[in-house]
Amino acid sequence: MKDKILSGISSLYDEKEVCEVVDCELFKSLQFINRPTSKFHDYYAYSEKIRSNLYKYIYGNGNITATEILNKVNDITRIYYVSIDSKASSPGIILFAFSLVIIIGFILSLSFLYSEKYKNVYNVIPNDFWILIMTGIIMVIIVSCLEIVKKTTCTCYIKHTLLIVGFTLTFVPILYKLIAEFPLENKYSDWISVHRYLFLLSFLALELIFNLMLIIGKYDAETIRDNNGKNYQVCTTHKMFGKVVVVLEIIVSLLIITSMLFCIFLEWNVEKSFYDIRILSIVCGVNIIILAIYITLKFVDIQHYMVFYVTRECIYWAYILSNYFFIYISKIILPVFIDKTAQEKNAFFKNNSCANSESNVKGSRNSLYNSKSGLINNLFKLHNSNGKLNSQTLSGSNTDCNNASSIVKSATSKT
Repeated sequence: MKDKILSGISSLYDEKEVCEVVDCELFKSLQFINRPTSKFHDYYAYSEKIRSNLYKYIYGNGNITATEILNKVNDITRIYYVSIDSKASSPGIILFAFSLVIIIGFILSLSFLYSEKYKNVYNVIPNDFWILIMTGIIMVIIVSCLEIVKKTTCTCYIKHTLLIVGFTLTFVPILYKLIAEFPLENKYSDWISVHRYLFLLSFLALELIFNLMLIIGKYDAETIRDNNGKNYQVCTTHKMFGKVVVVLEIIVSLLIITSMLFCIFLEWNVEKSFYDIRILSIVCGVNIIILAIYITLKFVDIQHYMVFYVTRECIYWAYILSNYFFIYISKIILPVFIDKTAQEKNAFFKNNSCANSESNVKGSRNSLYNSKSGLINNLFKLHNSNGKLNSQTLSGSNTDCNNASSIVKSATSKT
């Protein structure tokens, strides 16, 4: 009554004192509709797009139908995604069914751990850690399936948590084994060997802290406005604090892979894990490539939602299938390709690596300080050893090279 502000409470227009100020009969006959300002970040641009499309139909040459125009108007605010609804999208149903079959297959394949035939094949890592590795891979499958769900703040957090924890559960058990089998006797490897769950939980606790910090960083769904009208959403954060947390998580993941590569180099000629180490080097290489592609696509502006979806799914499934095959299934296939002269072959490789390492060390002595040369020399001694060394053995001569050389000579004389 004072400011002449209209109200949506229709009963007010039945009160006498109100009707003395405003035309109640007029306002009771009107239907008030608010501007949909919450549907678009820029209402004026939204209104312009609607009017532009409507004018094409009203004042156009009749080549476009009302249904087509209304679909274009709807696309201004509609969010496209691959749905599990068969009426909306068949790829969503195919992905869900395929993922379900793969998960069941992965779980059933855990029976190899308890088979007498393959018992010795999988004894390099404790069975409970094998189960955790499989759980980590399955978590990434769930992340892949969440791409067919409409993105919200909740789904974004769930996807991010599953992806990070899945990566940790897949590779930290392998890192644990590599550290436990470190070729130089030390108290840290001994401690980790005995306290493997504390080692794993330390990484999981770090990831939990990062995810709690990401809540402050506002990790949320952002709408990508496609020029062709096919809008879609991505999970991201625009706060600097959130970006720092994501970068820290990526750094931790890279440190895990880098630590694995360092251990692989030092354990390259350990006899009992000779072939496993080489498989793990492939695993590290493949995952570095996948991680690099994943990070690169974060900075690429993809304009079509289906292209975005397909590229994400290709990355997820490249990660899932490559790690499952090289980490788990290769343990069954690998013995088929290892012939009976594996020891002679191992010795041959060791002998060659010894010759290369000696030349590298000699070359390094000419260009580096003595302390650095000594460190490099010790690293190559560990690299060429076929078992664990202690500090006294490490400071002595490279007996592993001599042993390898004698084995090769003996094998050659027999031939």
